[in-house]
Amino acid sequence: MKNTFLLLKYMAVAISLTFSFSITSFAQRLPDFEDFKAGDVIQYSLKIPGKFESFEYQITEASSSGLKGLVVRGTKSNEFTAPKNGYLEKEFCFVDGQKCSWSPAVKFFDGEMKVGDKWKSTYVVTTEEALVDQSIEHKVEKFEKIKIKLGEFETYRIFASGPMKATLFKNNEVFKGSLKMTYWVGVFNKRLVILKREYSNDFRQSFSQELQAVTSKLE
Repeated sequence: MKNTFLLLKYMAVAISLTFSFSITSFAQRLPDFEDFKAGDVIQYSLKIPGKFESFEYQITEASSSGLKGLVVRGTKSNEFTAPKNGYLEKEFCFVDGQKCSWSPAVKFFDGEMKVGDKWKSTYVVTTEEALVDQSIEHKVEKFEKIKIKLGEFETYRIFASGPMKATLFKNNEVFKGSLKMTYWVGVFNKRLVILKREYSNDFRQSFSQELQAVTSKLE
């Protein structure tokens, strides 16, 4: 009788834990989202020390081979490419506005991520003035609600950090340091996007970024 009671007790605990885990997993889901389409426009505000700018991505092509378009920052524009949403390949560097490319393309997020996921990105950034070697570790830290100008959103908070080495083209001078950033990924207007990002590095460069709109020129 005692053994039967203990068995039932452990079964009840196991069922309770399973049920709790299922509820938590279900609760930690982002709203449904759709792939980007040609004509989509993603607008951000960008705050750099002593400066406030706006910029936008204008997607002209969206297919299984990736995203292409134009990124406009003030009066400047540059080609924008990414092998898929959540990756970075070519656009502007946020901290200084130079035209930049990342090789190989860098993963910032994807639609399958969950809390606890980790990945490492090793790549070279080619700017107008330097080659920058970076090796960055990303971790999905938690699922949390944040408030920005557009409202409140459920998000995945991701932290990334690692070393960087910049080699100047003009004299081969080398600068070494590290970077860190926190960014929040969520869904707005049925698109999976970075809602907010904060970045800094050892070269006294920093910026904060916040989503302003996701629209379509075809609507």
